[in-house]
Amino acid sequence: MRSGELARRAGVSPDTLRAYERRGILPEARRTANGYRMYPPEALERVELIQAGLAFGFTLAELGRFLVTKNGADLGAFKTSTLRNVVITPPYFHDGSQDTLWDVLDHYNKGGVQNPFLDGGIQRLGLSESEIDDLVAFLASLTSDRFAALGKKELARQRALRGKRPQRDTAAALGQKAQKGLVGPFGDAVPPQTLRDPATIGGR
Repeated sequence: MRSGELARRAGVSPDTLRAYERRGILPEARRTANGYRMYPPEALERVELIQAGLAFGFTLAELGRFLVTKNGADLGAFKTSTLRNVVITPPYFHDGSQDTLWDVLDHYNKGGVQNPFLDGGIQRLGLSESEIDDLVAFLASLTSDRFAALGKKELARQRALRGKRPQRDTAAALGQKAQKGLVGPFGDAVPPQTLRDPATIGGR
């Protein structure tokens, strides 16, 4: 498919196609003898997947593992980093949106936030405050000896922010109320537990 036709059918400019090539998320076009840039047949689907991710509000940097695997199922998926020294590596998440480990645990404690790429197996943790504190203490214990002083200082900083937690919703985490605007097992009040494959929970 010629670059102009691909751009027209995908609703993007030829410059956008070249930018995707430079980022490595679109196969490089080959040149024909008469100078036309030709893309393989799967290029249209690839561009449409990229555009769909962008339409959901992702930036190219947020498209996740898709940029590596070129697999549409990896849109919004990210490689999980090690927990070693996690206390000294804030801010957290792929976009740096969570400032403390308490914020991270609050996010997962209530079952996350619904989005088109949410893993179907996610469920609320339902942890108590003391369990969250214990889990943060465990995560802090994974700090290497050479970073011990920095880890202690960072844990104290995060502990000081413990009272300001925008993700905290204890009632939703404990299943006492549904999260506003959310559906499925992570948003309903106390979802029924089944023996189904966890990866199918949430509609996936």
